[in-house]
Amino acid sequence: MKLPKSLWFFVAAAIAFLLQLLPIPGIFLMILTASAWPGFLVNIGFLGIAVEALTRRASFYWLIVPTIWFGGYAAVAWRDHLPLQRLEQDVARRNASASVDFDPLRQSLVLVSKAREMPGSPPRAGLSLDEQEIVAALSAPVIYIRDPATARSQFSGASHIAIRTVDRLLCDEMEEPAFRNAGILTFAIFDLDGSGTSRMEDRDSRFCALGLPEDPILPPIEVERSQRESRIGLLPVSEITVTATMPDGTRRRMYGGSVHPLPWFPKPILGCALDSGAAAWRCFAHFSRDDVPLSPVLGSRFGGDDTAPALVQMLGVRRITAATRRGADSSMVLAKARAVQEHAIADATAKLDKAVDEDMSAPIGYGGLDVLLDRTDIIRPRLASIVEAMERSAAVNGTARDNVRQMLAMVKRLPPELVEPFRERIDVVDHYVRGR
Repeated sequence: MKLPKSLWFFVAAAIAFLLQLLPIPGIFLMILTASAWPGFLVNIGFLGIAVEALTRRASFYWLIVPTIWFGGYAAVAWRDHLPLQRLEQDVARRNASASVDFDPLRQSLVLVSKAREMPGSPPRAGLSLDEQEIVAALSAPVIYIRDPATARSQFSGASHIAIRTVDRLLCDEMEEPAFRNAGILTFAIFDLDGSGTSRMEDRDSRFCALGLPEDPILPPIEVERSQRESRIGLLPVSEITVTATMPDGTRRRMYGGSVHPLPWFPKPILGCALDSGAAAWRCFAHFSRDDVPLSPVLGSRFGGDDTAPALVQMLGVRRITAATRRGADSSMVLAKARAVQEHAIADATAKLDKAVDEDMSAPIGYGGLDVLLDRTDIIRPRLASIVEAMERSAAVNGTARDNVRQMLAMVKRLPPELVEPFRERIDVVDHYVRGR
């Protein structure tokens, strides 16, 4: 029986895959998206076999092979698409009662952030895209963020960050280390276009967001976004839920997400790529799948940064734009910032005194003394005691050693004339700590 010439496409597909098994040529092929080549060649091969069989350039029986490939695939894809309409209707029905009676004058809006940090770590340096857009889009005077993974002590006694829209000049002032070291954070405001990226041209030139360690006073409505992966048969489903917990404990939920059915035409992916997380060269073989949102509000964006439009609909608030955005009263925010700074200085001073006078193993926390950097008025009367405490604890492992490192960083920032009488002793401690 005469073999179809189109079988050479399968040989080429095998070569394209085998070359990717080797990391050195595989890296260059990865840049050229070679993982799509074998699938493309396989489809061309099956189509070529069908053409050759129909034109009698090969036995007619060869038509069975592409029929099984495309027909079997179409049957599985049809099964994937069967539940789509039912799932969309179910989400729409459940979201019909998802509205929340939110009044920013009587309630606080609290975003429960994802636990991205380890307990005791320093305050976060930025907002997620989701949080960025919520701050940019919602017409609430203040939005609180609570991160379950961040220790209360890192926020000068507060377990929340209060985010307010303020004049950019105030943010510029808050960029000073004296404020940043007290846990006061500044963020740019981007009017995102829904693409999942923040571009410099979308940055608001008049306003920014200022984050202060501050707990809500009004009864909180806590909002949390969760995602769960599941399957209906072979169909992968990404379920997204935005839950609003009211002050009385009742919950309102908005549902969404996306399903990932097979497209009607097969798109096999066979290749290898560098797994940078595990520092390994990994190979894979699967069919490409589509991304079909179950809700026009929640789950319709690449990357999942879609909580803002869901909250606008849920809370019934007005969505603001760059043209309608207004900033909080700068004098009020500045007074709060100075109070936070004073609280942080008092807290750090108390921790320093406890460590120096009582127990060098008492936890100060990551960057717990940073707010005292350049505070000569506080460090000068304690300098002799600090040097003595460092000498006692330089050889002790654990928390005491960490505290010595922080005190060394603080002492090294002092004017040379203050440090000179203790220079040799400080150098010995520094050399010992570095050597360990």
